[in-house]
Amino acid sequence: MKYDAVVVGGGIADEVIRITDKSSIATYEAFLNNHFPDNKEDIAVIIRQIRKIMGNMDVLYGIDNPALMDLPNNKKYLFGTLLPWLFRFLFTMRRINCLQEPVEQYLQRLTNNPALVDIIAQHFFKHTPTSFALSYFSLFLDYQLEKQIENFGWAAEMKTLMEEWTITILDESIFPGLRDKVSRCFSASPRTLEKLTGNTDGALTGWAFTNPVIPAVSKMLKVNDAVITPIPGVWQAGQWTYSPSGFPMSIVTGKLAFDQVLKNLKS
Repeated sequence: MKYDAVVVGGGIADEVIRITDKSSIATYEAFLNNHFPDNKEDIAVIIRQIRKIMGNMDVLYGIDNPALMDLPNNKKYLFGTLLPWLFRFLFTMRRINCLQEPVEQYLQRLTNNPALVDIIAQHFFKHTPTSFALSYFSLFLDYQLEKQIENFGWAAEMKTLMEEWTITILDESIFPGLRDKVSRCFSASPRTLEKLTGNTDGALTGWAFTNPVIPAVSKMLKVNDAVITPIPGVWQAGQWTYSPSGFPMSIVTGKLAFDQVLKNLKS
C-alpha cells in the first residue's frame, strides 16, 4: 500500500511555505526576511538557535526509546546503541535544561520587534519552554475564546461562522476556486475533543506550561516515576502523568505502567 507524506505548511497572509524536512529551515529564514527586512540580523541569530535546539532533539530522539525496548534480551541494542548514545544524551540534557525559559521571553532577548516574536511564537502554547518550542514546526490553536463562546450559547453560530471564514480566506488566497468545489464541510475544536475523550478543555498535551507548578513528573531522567501512584498496586499512564506530554508519552507511560504490573505479578 502506498501512502503520501503529510506536508506541514506555515504562512502569513497569502504567502505559504511548505516544511518538508530540515532543509526547510532555510526557506523559513528567507520567508521571515521577506516580511521583516529590517530584522535580518535578528532572524539570522534566531535561526542559528533553532538549528542548535533541533540538533539537541536529534540526539534526544536519535535512538529507539529505551523504555520500549526489552533490554535484558537485546544485548546488541544495549551495548551497541544505548550505551554509546548515553554519553551524548547526558551532555545534551544539560543544554536542554538551560533552555526552560518561556519561548516568548527567549525571543524577546534576540529581537526587539514584537511582531517578529509573535509570528514565531504563535505556533506554540503560551509559555512553552524554549527547548521544546523551537525544536519543531507545528501549528497549535489557542482555544480559550471558544470556551467563552460556548458558555454564552453562541457555539453553533460561531462554528458556522468559522467554517465560512475559513473557506472564504482559502478561496480568496492560496486555493482560488475552492468554494465552488466544497460539497460538504464539518469542523471540530478542543471542546469536541473534551466531549469525546473527557480531557479537561479538550487538552492535547496535558498540563499547561502556564501553571506555576506542574503537578506531574517533568524531568526526562525521572520518566519512570511518572507511573507511580500513592496507592499500592495501582499505576498510572497517559498525557497527564508527565509534562510536556502528548500521544508518544502516553504510549511510553503505558509501557512503563505495564512493566510495573508484570513485575508486581511476578513478585
